[in-house]
Amino acid sequence: MKACFSGIIGHQAQMEYLCRIIDQKTVAHAYLFSGPAHIGKTLIARCFAAEMLGVDEKSLDYHPNYYFVDFPIDEKTGEPKKHIDIESIREARDRMNLSTFDGGRKILIVNHADTMTIGAQNALLKTLEEPKGDALIILLASMPKILLPTIVSRAVHLRFFPVSTQSILEGLGDEGKKIASLIETYALGRPGIAKSLLDAEEHEIVLEELQSAKDFLASPLAKRFGMIQGLIKKADPAFIMKTIVTWRLELHALLLQELNTPQSEKSAKALLALDEAEESIRRNGNVPLALEYFAIHL
Repeated sequence: MKACFSGIIGHQAQMEYLCRIIDQKTVAHAYLFSGPAHIGKTLIARCFAAEMLGVDEKSLDYHPNYYFVDFPIDEKTGEPKKHIDIESIREARDRMNLSTFDGGRKILIVNHADTMTIGAQNALLKTLEEPKGDALIILLASMPKILLPTIVSRAVHLRFFPVSTQSILEGLGDEGKKIASLIETYALGRPGIAKSLLDAEEHEIVLEELQSAKDFLASPLAKRFGMIQGLIKKADPAFIMKTIVTWRLELHALLLQELNTPQSEKSAKALLALDEAEESIRRNGNVPLALEYFAIHL
């Protein structure tokens, strides 16, 4: 295993594959890394890019041949937008079309690629079809089915799956073992979440979020609507998606408690409604309507 991938928890097969194509010089021009948020695909993409550019991952952001696209900032509100817009992709495309100073490879990573607008995806499509020079594009997505089929078909799709709790605990050492129960119930195979729980402040925040999720699920409909309005007013898109994950955790816990009871069917339907609400939000849908749709189905 290459040094750039050292310390990463799980995903052994995916890293071995990337090491092999690097050694064999068979790297394609585009890849789609898909899997749940905080599972490790972003870190592995960065390590892959750093290895290709011959730099350390920590210094990657300062390399002139590397470009990273994330949620753009809304100039009116100063907050991140809920999607990757066409202007962000056009800027990235223009950067990728420039000649490099050293004649080397250019690398573009698009985070939250599944939130690209249709216009943004179409703007990226030409670059995927006819990459200029020695280019490498890596798309990161939690819900790849939202992407246009023409986008997916032009990239090598590498899937990332939840990591076993045992592997996470082994990777975190003694500190992880102290909070093994919380890691098992909250991280759900996501090393990034597990690592964040080692921070005492983040630990307390998570406990508060879990309690808030329990209160939301147990509240009457009118109160749930009020809580949703409060969430939307003060939260950025990333926090809203994080809250959805917490709701899902609590619904999973309820399902385990309700197995083989009449109530389990209701919780299962609520989970499906939550999935539909999340997909609607990622498709740039109406956030209040999507969340209220879920609240109604509780």
